[in-house]
Amino acid sequence: MVNCDLDDDVSKYIPAFNTLNCKNSNGEIYQCENQLKLTIRDLLTHTSGLTYSWAGEGPVHQIYRKYNIRPYFFGSLDAKLAKFPGNTCEFASIAASAPLLHNPGEEWSYGINMDILGCVVEVVSGMSFADYLDKNIFNPLKMNSTGFSVKSTDKKSFTSLYTSGAFSKDGEIVGPLGANYADLEFSKSLRSIDAFDKSPYLENSSKLYDGGS
Repeated sequence: MVNCDLDDDVSKYIPAFNTLNCKNSNGEIYQCENQLKLTIRDLLTHTSGLTYSWAGEGPVHQIYRKYNIRPYFFGSLDAKLAKFPGNTCEFASIAASAPLLHNPGEEWSYGINMDILGCVVEVVSGMSFADYLDKNIFNPLKMNSTGFSVKSTDKKSFTSLYTSGAFSKDGEIVGPLGANYADLEFSKSLRSIDAFDKSPYLENSSKLYDGGS
């Protein structure tokens, strides 16, 4: 097992973060200044500059959508895009190629930080993130129905997932730049986005164990 410190540079565990990308006011991407450092602490506190594809309409969010930088399954009614290909650390490496919303440590922005930390856990522990959670959390607490896919013994108790709000066909919240996403996210209308009998989570088909889930 590798020792890990909160102020370690993330690139110590995920080399793709050796080079951080920034954007200017025109949305153009360039290599950030060399002294910038992204730390484990930045990931834990959502101050890294990483974001979510659905968290806005700016140039960075558009890049996340273009390259499908999102580790989750979307409902079969919404998405032609499946879960991101590859495993937990391959996802983290792809995410490192996107520009940051801001310099690490300077602002708070909710994003895919926990998903990147899933890769850090894998590197530090030498185990897959799923196995690490099973061994250290789920099994000791007898959380027998918790995991990244639905176990065969639990299929009869698995239910459909519903959502509300205004969404585009690929599952993203839709709204103009500067919109109040709390207003967009909640509405009186509900629709199923993950049917109990057709969900991709019924099959253990992905090695991308997303820490944000």
